[in-house]
Amino acid sequence: MRSYAIRIAAAILLASALSIVVVDVARTSVAARDHEAMLRAELDALGAPAGVERRVVVRAHKPRLASVGAAFTGNVTTQGAFEFYGGILTARGWSPCGRSRTAAYEDYCRDEYRTRLAWPSVEGAGAYSVTLKWNRITFGVWLGGVALLLTVVLSGGVLTGGLMLPAFAGWLGNRAHNAVLFRTRLSVDECIGRLESARGFVFHRGRTTDGTVSFRLAKERGGFSGSGLAPHFYGTLSREAGAGGTIISGHFGLDPVAWFGLLTMAAIVVAVTVVVALARGRREMEWLAVAVVVGVVGLGMRAWSLRVDKLDISECLTTTLQAQRVDLPTQDAKG
Repeated sequence: MRSYAIRIAAAILLASALSIVVVDVARTSVAARDHEAMLRAELDALGAPAGVERRVVVRAHKPRLASVGAAFTGNVTTQGAFEFYGGILTARGWSPCGRSRTAAYEDYCRDEYRTRLAWPSVEGAGAYSVTLKWNRITFGVWLGGVALLLTVVLSGGVLTGGLMLPAFAGWLGNRAHNAVLFRTRLSVDECIGRLESARGFVFHRGRTTDGTVSFRLAKERGGFSGSGLAPHFYGTLSREAGAGGTIISGHFGLDPVAWFGLLTMAAIVVAVTVVVALARGRREMEWLAVAVVVGVVGLGMRAWSLRVDKLDISECLTTTLQAQRVDLPTQDAKG
């Protein structure tokens, strides 16, 4: 019953996330169109210096974004254009909010709008350009988008069966969901000898406590194969009382080095985020959010591609040790 409850919850989360995306896109698309019209009216109100002609007008809008720009040409100097628009923008409630040290442009802001005067023109052929923008893709929107993306991916994976929650249990330390049990007629020493000589796999013997030997088994890979997220089998070999065989029990999980790497990367991301927020402001954090999303998706895809390692390790245990897998009681059976 528990798996059905999980799937129902996943379906609700998936439907909610998709609904939020659809509603937000529709709502902000209408808002962007209205802001584009307002920006066009504002551009027309700015006018142009005497002897200057407006040649090109560029308009665009999409969810949370709207822009209107124009290129101008005529007999005017850089200083003359900047002084003309600076005076008009200031009189209309705009205030300076940015200036380039390497290129000739000045920014003016009013509420959630930004106007850029650039020399030479960035809106087509012309001496200079004036571009007005409305941008509501903030850092909070990026975070919300990442959360919705993860919700859609995880809930969709649970519903399709391609991504089950128990597959992440070993990563999160819940060994019960990832527990595996095998039984073989071989002795503990024979099992160790065969696993040590298994081709294509790396066997690490651990401590021996009361006749029970701990070990770790993983697929053998090159040093630059990107296998840091590959699953490892953490198990024990213990003598089966009365039968003379061996019980192999354990769970799948990440290499401790991989855990250290993930935590280190997370700490670096947090540190860089704080530095960028303090030094460059929230606008620069949008690119950082894109990098984080790409990195998380890349790690997820790599971990997903390595999921077959569990099957290979299980097959190694059954064939090398002539073992049979014992089905453990599931949560559904218990419930």
